[in-house]
Amino acid sequence: MTVSSEHSRRKYNLLRQASHHMFEALTETLGARTFFVAEYEDGSNLTVSSWNRDETTVQVGAVQPFHLAYCKLVCDGTAAVIIDDTSDHPPTKGMDVTKQIGACSFIAVPIATPGGTLFGIIC
Repeated sequence: MTVSSEHSRRKYNLLRQASHHMFEALTETLGARTFFVAEYEDGSNLTVSSWNRDETTVQVGAVQPFHLAYCKLVCDGTAAVIIDDTSDHPPTKGMDVTKQIGACSFIAVPIATPGGTLFGIIC
C-alpha cells in the first residue's frame, strides 16, 4: 500500500466515523429513515457512508450517475436543498429515483474542500 493510498484510507475511515456520529444525532432530531455521505467524482456519486433505519435503501460503495440522483440539485446551486415531498417537487417528481422509492422528504448539504471545491454531499 502506498503512502497516498494509506492516507486516503484513513481519511475515509475518519469520515465514516464522524458521519455515523452525525447520523445518530440527526435521526433523533429528524426521524429520518436514511442518511448518507456521497463523494462526487467524475460524474458519479460514490456512497462512502450510510445509515438506514428499517431497510437498506442506500449501501456503502454504491455508485450512481450524478444526473440521476437528487444530490445533483445541491450542485445546481451552492446551498442546502430541502424538499418536503419529492413526488410534488417539479425538479424531482419526474425522476426515476422518485418512481422507484416513492414520495419522501429530502435534505442535502454540500461538502466542500478547504479550497471550495465540491467533495461530496450529506443527504
